[in-house]
Amino acid sequence: MSRRCEICGKTSSAGNSITRSGSPKYKGGIGLHTGGVTKRRFYPNIQKIRIVVDGTVKRTRVCTRCLKAGKVKRPSARPAKLIAAAQAEERRLHAEEEEAARVAAEAAAAEAKARAEAEEAEETEVTEPTDTAESTGAATGEDVKA
Repeated sequence: MSRRCEICGKTSSAGNSITRSGSPKYKGGIGLHTGGVTKRRFYPNIQKIRIVVDGTVKRTRVCTRCLKAGKVKRPSARPAKLIAAAQAEERRLHAEEEEAARVAAEAAAAEAKARAEAEEAEETEVTEPTDTAESTGAATGEDVKA
């Protein structure tokens, strides 16, 4: 297993680990003194992630600098099959909602039509003249000519 970024090629580098003793001058001491120097390695922050390469998903080792810079394309969090199933479910729910709205609108239209017919029937009952004394004018004292 190599500690190497497959995008930029960053690898580990060598350096020194310095052991110091004493109190720093800014704290009132006589200064830090080097006690020993040993070799050490600085390792890159390599993450093993899944990326899209030429349309296929591949697991590679990539440094965090390349990840932050956006040099790699991450695959979708969900596989295409799950995405298609979720979209189909969403379409089905949307169709059910539309059907329920259509049925509710038809019921409201039918109710409004029935209400309008009932009001029309009431108006015709009130406005139709009847053969009573009031309609002939006899109750008001007018002479009726035959």
